[in-house]
Amino acid sequence: QNSLAGAVNILTTFPSESVQFSLGAEYGNFDQVRLSANASGALAENIRGRVSLRHYQRDGDIQNFVFTGPTSVTSNEDIRERSTTALSGKLIIDASNTTEIALSGRYQTDDRTPTTGLLLGDPDFPRNALGPLPDNTIDAGGASLKVTHDFGGVQLTSITGFDAYEFAFSADITDGFIASAGSGAPPFVFAPEIALRTIDEESTQWRQEVRLDGATNNLVWEIGASALLRDIESTTGQSSPVLPSGDFL
Repeated sequence: QNSLAGAVNILTTFPSESVQFSLGAEYGNFDQVRLSANASGALAENIRGRVSLRHYQRDGDIQNFVFTGPTSVTSNEDIRERSTTALSGKLIIDASNTTEIALSGRYQTDDRTPTTGLLLGDPDFPRNALGPLPDNTIDAGGASLKVTHDFGGVQLTSITGFDAYEFAFSADITDGFIASAGSGAPPFVFAPEIALRTIDEESTQWRQEVRLDGATNNLVWEIGASALLRDIESTTGQSSPVLPSGDFL
């Protein structure tokens, strides 16, 4: 509310004054597991913190077939498995009656084996014939520092933030059942690695916001400035014995 265009807005759960703990667990089909743990409370005089941990995992629900011969099929691990773990924390420091410092950080890793396509109308839908299995991995994290100071009728807010992530994807983009339906050749023909697609991406981002706001009589005002510096590198590659190979930006 009342923020400048492009202003940094970070919303996280604030630490509590009293000591609090919580644990959570869920279990579902496909061995789906959700776990959570939270701890919050005062660490010292004028200092309080909060830390949260989350974990989610589930087995795949699409069977992948590996052909070792024209009529020989071995079943590999299922596709669409996923595992995610996230950790976050926040520290609030009451530096004085008029100054508050908030430090926060987060990290998350996500690994999954997505499908690259399914043959609609397949009598045994859903299924895949991919080798190697697709792999999609994301590692992301960030930190922020927020300082607020009340001058008495005028409040100064400064927010500095940093975010970074790494993304990696590799997959056989030639599903044996889809290729078989389009060509008439048996799925075994497409068992060797026909086309492997890879994507590698890295990004870092710095952001800074400084603003003053206050109220005079019936006038509510706010002035400030924000800046963003981002660096991103992304490469897409293709490796294939029959298709053009190489890296593409």
